Order: sequence, then structure tokens, then C-alpha cells
Amino acid sequence: MGYGGFCLVYGIYYLLKPAVIILVRPALFQTAEFDLHLDTEVLTVQERGVKVTVRYDSFKSIRQQSEYYAVKLPEKMTIHFRKSQLTEQEQATLNQHLTA
Repeated sequence: MGYGGFCLVYGIYYLLKPAVIILVRPALFQTAEFDLHLDTEVLTVQERGVKVTVRYDSFKSIRQQSEYYAVKLPEKMTIHFRKSQLTEQEQATLNQHLTA
């Protein structure tokens, strides 16, 4: 009974864990609006008056998916850019810097 009860509670915990994380830390799942500018060497993001310029070689990886690009930063953060919101020139720039 003890081991079965433990397994049941453990299973329920992992079943409900995603919902608990969303309820406890909703800031992890919020969208943000920002201006994006892609040059051949740098990516510039501006949000609420703060401007950040990052060189492509400082990203951990840049991957192309079916509907978006996933840009992974060194600090366990990933930014997703929808292809439909990027110009063809911006997509070509990201394609030049794709990593595995």
C-alpha cells in the first residue's frame, strides 16, 4: 500500500506539474512586443526604449523550424521569430547564420 500510494501521488504530481507552473509563474509564458532589426552582422531588439544589439556569433544556436526561427541565448532563453512576420531579406540573413 505504501509504495502504490507513493506511485499514485507521484504520478498525479507529474500530471498536474505543467498547470501548476503556469499558475505559479505566469511571467514565463507571456508574450512581449518589441521592434526587431536584422543586419548582416548583428541583431538589434528594442523594447520600451531599451535597445540591445547582439552579434550572431554570440548566440548558442539559430535553428529554422517549419513556421518559425528559434534563437537560443546562452542563458537558457530561447526567442522564437515567426517566419510570417519577417521579410524575405530578414529570413535570408537568419538562414546565413543557422547552426545545428
